[in-house]
Amino acid sequence: MSSGSLMELGDESNQTRPPPRQQDNAQWFDLHPNRELLNPSFEGYKLSLDGFVQYKLELKSQLDTYNFIESNESKQKFLLYQHLKLFGMQNSLIVNQFDDSSLYFFDSELCLNRVVYNLPKLVPQRCVVATNLKLNLQNYERTAVTMKFVNETTAVIFDGFSSLYFVQIDVPSRSDNPLVSENWNLLLKWDLSHPETTCVLKDALFYNGLFHCLLLNVVETFDSKTTPKFDTIINWLTFENKNSQWTLKRKRKINCYSSVPEYAVLETNGQSVYIAAPSYSNFIYDSEKPISVAKSITSIPSSVQMDTENFSEKFYTWSQNNQEINVKIRLDLHKKDSIEKVVKSDVNVNLRHDFIQVIFRDSIILSGHFSSIIKMDESTWFLTNQETADYLELNLVKANPGEMWQYFMKDQDKYGEYKIDEEQNFANQMSAEAQAKSSESKSLFTLEQQLEECDGMMDEQQMANIENEDIYMMLRRMDGNSHECTHKSFINDTKFLFEVHLNANKSPALCLRHDVDGVLWQPQRVSHPAPSETVWMTHEHTFYAFGYVQASKQEAKFRSCPPDCSYVAVVDTKKHVYVYKQSLNKSDTELKHRKTGKLVTQIAKQYLVSLDNDAEIYGAYCANDYLILLQKDSCYIFKINVE
Repeated sequence: MSSGSLMELGDESNQTRPPPRQQDNAQWFDLHPNRELLNPSFEGYKLSLDGFVQYKLELKSQLDTYNFIESNESKQKFLLYQHLKLFGMQNSLIVNQFDDSSLYFFDSELCLNRVVYNLPKLVPQRCVVATNLKLNLQNYERTAVTMKFVNETTAVIFDGFSSLYFVQIDVPSRSDNPLVSENWNLLLKWDLSHPETTCVLKDALFYNGLFHCLLLNVVETFDSKTTPKFDTIINWLTFENKNSQWTLKRKRKINCYSSVPEYAVLETNGQSVYIAAPSYSNFIYDSEKPISVAKSITSIPSSVQMDTENFSEKFYTWSQNNQEINVKIRLDLHKKDSIEKVVKSDVNVNLRHDFIQVIFRDSIILSGHFSSIIKMDESTWFLTNQETADYLELNLVKANPGEMWQYFMKDQDKYGEYKIDEEQNFANQMSAEAQAKSSESKSLFTLEQQLEECDGMMDEQQMANIENEDIYMMLRRMDGNSHECTHKSFINDTKFLFEVHLNANKSPALCLRHDVDGVLWQPQRVSHPAPSETVWMTHEHTFYAFGYVQASKQEAKFRSCPPDCSYVAVVDTKKHVYVYKQSLNKSDTELKHRKTGKLVTQIAKQYLVSLDNDAEIYGAYCANDYLILLQKDSCYIFKINVE
């Protein structure tokens, strides 16, 4: 056993903090679902009244239900959505993805317990795992205890406050009988230093003799003056065994700024981190390799100055319709008394999905971020030479069709003038007249009444909040050595649903909403630089209509599926669980569609599981044949795959 502190690597507070939104050379990849795994003719789930075989286990020691949010609210501490997102809904059931027979949880005394659920001939029983690990109970500023397995017998534990534990099952004393309690040995205890404390262990990996850990915490920024502001930090710690002693080899930090990643996992070779977050993320510290402050995409090269002498008047106009933005920039105002005709080589337009920079004869005449995003591959520009003026015309295709931009650029709109598109104006007038006529008619139903709760209409204030936020969900691969984003995909038009281990030797897959479906994407280990045809995310499975049906579950706390994807479940905060099964086998009885008369060969079913009490559900896990739920005093095990 060895111990240590992160302070050995020195104080990283002097490291330069790069500005957000830096330029990168990442390769863009579109997440195109495999059409063979989609079913556009899927007709929905049929409610089944069949029940599942149920086992209920009474816990001898109550579950550890310490709530960081409730504790700090009682002390009137300032908390943001970041704290609620990171600390508020932890799954108390600990999964060993390498073992399909048991789960773990910590009780109120912070002792590790083991739930054995997969016994072929025995009624599942709970057994307590013996351990010499004593976690800190004295400090009540902690979060929930988190634990991640790196192989079948080794795990990493964070006690919720300041200590990491690397523990291993004593293999020689391990019995073939799953009901015999296990003996755990402590390999390493490592104490974190402030402000790394009060974290959540997000992922852990053991590869080539090195332990890798991802710890997430929320820290107050140094530039906060009045209202406290917080950044979400990913602490990437790497440990090595030197002379039979485990020591900290490397420490890296990634700043996710004001957002909490929906998904943050290690690549299986320990070379990079996959992050899905609605804001920019970048490395801010590395104990082995200094962070080079890259040139910001919005910065101006030192050799080229902004041409501001003719900026006293507006020099561009812009208009929009549902599909595109059209911009017309006068170049003759920037010719500096030159009579030379403007040619294409005089103009350089740098476009990104959320940024534009226009350089005319070595002078930057326009530079800044769009108010929304565009499709770069479909956007174009061209020159028009007229007798009185020279123009650069831009045709920018909206990434979100139908979205009406409030302004063209965030910081340079004072130099432009908005002109209403005549066709769009006519369409708006026609739409307004149609709405007026519709409101006069005495209809029994309004649009809002016909919508389901999951399609709820937003009020004006909610719409304003969304329009004022620059939040775009991105999936990125952050290389741990180059500190660069090497691969990224835009997933703003989808929704993150859950993550799950489909293969114990691969990174967790993530389920994203695609149209009405839930699509499972599996990250693949990639090299960098990678060829353009590289596939770094593969479509593994589709849960038909799951994106739609889960949206109506307002009390949902957990969503998950088993490794074999035989079903998917939505677990409410209390009482109810919704199970959706897509049968791939033909029905034994001949059924016909009531309206079309077509023969129905597949039946998808929805099951409703109701518990016998209203206690809160703190943990849930989907195994191939079992669904396990954990409450404060009991554990429920449902045998799912019974036809």
